[in-house]
Amino acid sequence: MKNPYACSICGRENVKLWRPCKNKKLLICAECAEKFQSLRVYNECTCEKRGNQFIKKQTGEKVILRWRIDDKGRIPIYHGPVSKGVTMERTNKLTVNLKNVEKSCPSGDITIIPAVPDENGSFYKYASIPKEKYELWEKLPTK
Repeated sequence: MKNPYACSICGRENVKLWRPCKNKKLLICAECAEKFQSLRVYNECTCEKRGNQFIKKQTGEKVILRWRIDDKGRIPIYHGPVSKGVTMERTNKLTVNLKNVEKSCPSGDITIIPAVPDENGSFYKYASIPKEKYELWEKLPTK
């Protein structure tokens, strides 16, 4: 019997999975999310510490940034590169491009959210995931 909580692309099981906001059938693992991530181009910045503040200055260069999903299932929220030692906010919402992979995603870029199963065999909406259920999802292996 096929595991219903498995990656729809590669079949990986027993790991964190994400799903499109409006699609509860397509499940995506971290490996596939990283492989099909939507690349973003940012204006490169340097940061200079002045007192307790960091001052950003654009260099005029364009940078393509690739993200890696951490053990808690999150990626940095990029506003361009930051200096070493500056903490970046993190999110568990990922943007992937499945245009050439999944017929239900013909437009390309989609946002995927943690696929946290509910008691009815479906998944919680992003804003209503109970803390204890999210913590169980977060403890699953990422890869």
